[in-house]
Amino acid sequence: MIAIIGRLCAALCLIWAGAWIAAARLAAALPYAGEIAYMVYDHPINPDIYLHDIGRGVRHNLTAHPAYDGAPAWSPDGAWIAFLSDRERGSQVFIMNASGGDVRRLSDGRGIYGAPRWSADGTRIVFFALHLGTNALYSVRPDGSDLAQVTSDQVTPGMVMLDLGIETNSITRLTSPDRTRIMFLSYRDDAWGVFIANPDRTDDRLVTTLTHYSEMPVWSPDGTRVLYTTWERGTSDLYLVDVPPDSDAPMTPIRLTRTRGIESSPAWRPRP
Repeated sequence: MIAIIGRLCAALCLIWAGAWIAAARLAAALPYAGEIAYMVYDHPINPDIYLHDIGRGVRHNLTAHPAYDGAPAWSPDGAWIAFLSDRERGSQVFIMNASGGDVRRLSDGRGIYGAPRWSADGTRIVFFALHLGTNALYSVRPDGSDLAQVTSDQVTPGMVMLDLGIETNSITRLTSPDRTRIMFLSYRDDAWGVFIANPDRTDDRLVTTLTHYSEMPVWSPDGTRVLYTTWERGTSDLYLVDVPPDSDAPMTPIRLTRTRGIESSPAWRPRP
């Protein structure tokens, strides 16, 4: 009897291994459709940062830490993520690689910081020192060196960001990667919608209608798709919608997630 059970277990293990290998090969064969990092509130006190492979429909918890982890920001080469965490003395700026490893704190551990952003060439990360006021901006290199305040009475955050090639779109509209269109939310005909238009706000058209209010959507790196979260029944999920340049008809969004958690702050990974 023991021998029969052993052979049965061995056979089941071979079947499981074969199925796993087949699934892995199928996933690897799927076309690359982009990856996003975003914050998930599975527990309201302990959000984590997840990586979601759109083409394969697979997501992975990058931080998995009993602390607040959020506000992911990709490096221009897609190799690193700057983020905020309170795992060490308040809200600090950290960095990790795209797999969630090599985690390092970049800020000084004494203040409260927010909104990390990368310079266009990937050589610096800038972030606000919230404990010093609304215009106190710091800069640091990805290896943690050269941490310094870079704003003053004469130098504003906007000037620093422009010098570093950081996009300075307003919170109400976002310019496409090729800078030929803008995207914005608008409430029309008793419903919220995602709209695109020329940079001067002419020739605007509806991309998709939202069932509920959304965070500001974000462009894909190639400008062909839009990603957004929308609230429904006390939670939120991620949606993807195509933005073809030659179509004036509203598009049907694709729902990427169906979870009980609250998902927010999506950030597209630049194509490696």
